[in-house]
Amino acid sequence: GAGGGAKMSIDLLATSTKFVVVGLLDDNVKPGTIVMNVPVIGNIKCVNQLIALNIFDFVLAFGVLEKRKKRFELYKSLKKLGCKFPNLIHPKSVVENSVELGEGNVILAGANLGSCVKLGNLNYINNNALISHDCNLLDNIHIAPGAVLASSIKIESHVLVGMNSTIYYGLKIGESSTILNGLIINNDIERELIQKSNN
Repeated sequence: GAGGGAKMSIDLLATSTKFVVVGLLDDNVKPGTIVMNVPVIGNIKCVNQLIALNIFDFVLAFGVLEKRKKRFELYKSLKKLGCKFPNLIHPKSVVENSVELGEGNVILAGANLGSCVKLGNLNYINNNALISHDCNLLDNIHIAPGAVLASSIKIESHVLVGMNSTIYYGLKIGESSTILNGLIINNDIERELIQKSNN
C-alpha cells in the first residue's frame, strides 16, 4: 500500500537500523509516484521480481479499516512465496519484555502493551492504544488510536476496535467484529456484530 498506513510505516522504519525501505507496491497508484521520499515501484505483481533480487521482507500497510480479509488473504499468499513479515515496533511505544509477538505486527508511537500480552500475526496497534496485561489478540486486528483494552481480553481475528473505545476486562470479542469509535463495551460481542450503541 501507498496510503496512510504506508506513511506511518515509513516514519516508523526511519527509526530502524535494521531495515531500509526500497519502495512501495500499490495496485491503484501510478509507478513513479513519490510518497514521503519513497517511490511507488509497481503493483503487487512485482513481488516476484523483488524476491528474485533477494528482497523478502514486506509490510502490509493497507486494509486495516475496510479490507481486513483481503489483507489477510494476501498475507497468506505471500507467505507461500517465501515472503517474511517483520514486527515493526516504534521506539516510542512501550512493549513489556513478557509480550509475545507473532509476525507482521505494527506497533506505532505511544502504544502500550502490558505484561504477558499475546499478539498473533499482522496486527496493527495504532498511536496511544493501551492493551493491558494478559490480553490475547489473534490475527489481523486493528486497535485504533486511543482505544483502551482492560486485562485478560480475547479478541478473535479481523476485528476493528475504534478510536477511544474501551473494553472491560475478561471479555471476548468475536471474529470480524467492528467496534465503532468511543464506545464502552461491557459484554462479550458475538462474531461479526457491528456495535452501534453503548453496550
